[in-house]
Amino acid sequence: MRTEELSKTEYEDGEDEFEERLGRQKLTESPYWLADLLSTRPPEIKFWNKPAAIDRWLAEISEQDFLDQLSRGDAGEDLIICGDTDARSSEFSWDADVRSALVEPTNALALVRALQTADEPLDFKLPEAGPERYGGRFSFSETAFVLEGWVRFHDSDGRFDEGDPLCFRISRTRFMPFEHCERPTLARDGILIWPPTQGITFSYERWKDRRDLTDRDYEGPEIRTSGSRLYAKAGDIFSFLKTHKRDLIMEIRISRKRGGSRHQIRKEEKSIELEGRFCGIFLIRPDGTIYNSEGRVGTWPFPGVRGAGTAQ
Repeated sequence: MRTEELSKTEYEDGEDEFEERLGRQKLTESPYWLADLLSTRPPEIKFWNKPAAIDRWLAEISEQDFLDQLSRGDAGEDLIICGDTDARSSEFSWDADVRSALVEPTNALALVRALQTADEPLDFKLPEAGPERYGGRFSFSETAFVLEGWVRFHDSDGRFDEGDPLCFRISRTRFMPFEHCERPTLARDGILIWPPTQGITFSYERWKDRRDLTDRDYEGPEIRTSGSRLYAKAGDIFSFLKTHKRDLIMEIRISRKRGGSRHQIRKEEKSIELEGRFCGIFLIRPDGTIYNSEGRVGTWPFPGVRGAGTAQ
């Protein structure tokens, strides 16, 4: 061993197999354990209430239901720019995804109309910040036609602290601001906070009420939630948009389902529509005005920012 180099093996992408295996035994986000990054369930009403009328809830959605996904807290001070959240019980479940990108204002509304009329939301994707995993297919930069990402995505396998029973198997930090930014610090409530970047102080929260249920576990009427959200003060974001002459295009996808686990849905319900899928595209301008494909729908903070009073 002193004179002969150990055998070295690599994966197809060139990554050293030994280093990769060794990395799995380290903390996912050193120096913190994943359990240190766990926050409490947010106070917004949508995470605590169930829908009043399931059939109507599955079939219809309002502009307010979409916009409620963009505000963190009750006051409308924090604007969510990226996130995945869900709530579920034996009676219902819903999940919501929020994505955003920067767009040149001249033809921004035309882009909103084009995306909103897509037959299938999975046919398009807003761009990410930095080198894209998809070869830059989703961003473009031409005169008066600019669409660029400002959120980085990070997907990777968990490491050994993912098995910590106190973390409920939450994921690592999946959304980060801009292509280049300093390391975040951990606040006492489990929220990561980045140093000001281009005038914006971004924060990231994640939560999960309890461990995942197995196929044999009974999912009762108690509402369980989980989520991760990247957000910042709305005023700071609007100032950034004004300085850089950009609008913010937002994509909000919401799925709603009747019942909880599949084995708990009664046979006679299988013939009933069990799921509603909705996608809303919105544009937020530096003055806080909000538009959809049909025109202006309000101004931030919009009426009803405290929540719709029912589940999303």
